[in-house]
Amino acid sequence: ESLKASPAPPGTDAVAARPQAAAAAPQGEQEAVIEAAEDARQRYLGALVSAIHRKKHYPRAARARRDEGKVVVSFIIRKTGRLEAIRIARSSGSDLLDGAARKTIRRVDPFRPLPDELGKESWALAVPIAFSLKD
Repeated sequence: ESLKASPAPPGTDAVAARPQAAAAAPQGEQEAVIEAAEDARQRYLGALVSAIHRKKHYPRAARARRDEGKVVVSFIIRKTGRLEAIRIARSSGSDLLDGAARKTIRRVDPFRPLPDELGKESWALAVPIAFSLKD
């Protein structure tokens, strides 16, 4: 629950609800293409969130200071799986936690390539990463 991928802020490249290929296909095929793209999107985001969770590290110094919070990290995933433009979209208020979140995303790079079903060369995302002393 502490990690959920969500579309990046407005104006960034987000997953299209209806891939280009669907427009030219008959109704039944359109629905199949859209469903395949949504399934691929959900599988990819689930795998990405799992990878982020596995790579997350709560800094010892932040724990000692009892720092907690949620950091939103934005980045771009290229078709090849490379992660670029990693930045803090919303700070936790703790430089230690912000740095740990940025480092977590760097540890995931490179991730697996974007699925062809998405019809994308890149995908801009914003991902919240929560740090809680209860974890």
